[in-house]
Amino acid sequence: MDSPSVEQNRAPYLLLSGSHAATQAANPINACLSTDNKIMVLDYENRFKVFPLRRKIRKVAPLVTTSLNNTGVARTFTCYQVVSLLLGLSILPDYVVVLDLLSTFYDENVPIVERKRLLLESIMHLRRLSGSLQVLVTTKPLPSSKEPTLNELEIILVSSAESFYQMQSLEPKAVDIAQLWPMIVIA
Repeated sequence: MDSPSVEQNRAPYLLLSGSHAATQAANPINACLSTDNKIMVLDYENRFKVFPLRRKIRKVAPLVTTSLNNTGVARTFTCYQVVSLLLGLSILPDYVVVLDLLSTFYDENVPIVERKRLLLESIMHLRRLSGSLQVLVTTKPLPSSKEPTLNELEIILVSSAESFYQMQSLEPKAVDIAQLWPMIVIA
C-alpha cells in the first residue's frame, strides 16, 4: 500500500510567502500574540530582529517587557539543524512562528535528495506541532535564476500546507492576515 502523498495529507498550518520571507507580516502577528501567549520564533535565515518587534509591541500592548519575555527565539543554520530543532520542541508554546523555512534547504553542499528528505521530515514535525497549537510558516519566493530542482522544494512545502497566502506588497494589510488566521486581531 502506498503512503499518502504530501498533497493528500495537508498540515493545518498557515504558509505565508513574500519578500524577505514575509518577516514584515510576522512582526505584527508576533506582537499581537506575545501580549497574552507564549510564542516561539524559529528563525532559519537570521532575519528576526527584536527592535522592530519591540516597536510593534508598543503599538498593541503597554507591557513591552512582558511581551518580549513571552517570545522565545531559536536559530538554525543548516537543514539538518531544522529537523533537530523541530523534533526537540518539547516544551510547547501557544504559537510557533517559523521564519523562512526553506532558506537552509538551499545549501548546495547537501545533495538535493537529502534536502528533500529533510524537508519532508520537517513537514512531518510541523504537522505534529500544528495538531496541538497554531503554526505559521513563512518563506520567500524563489528567484527565477535558481536551479530548477529547488522549485521542487518550494512545491513540496506549498502543497503540504492547508492554507497558503502569497503576499504581493511589502506591508501586509492587517485585514488580510486576520482573515487568514482568524484568531489574530491586528489593530
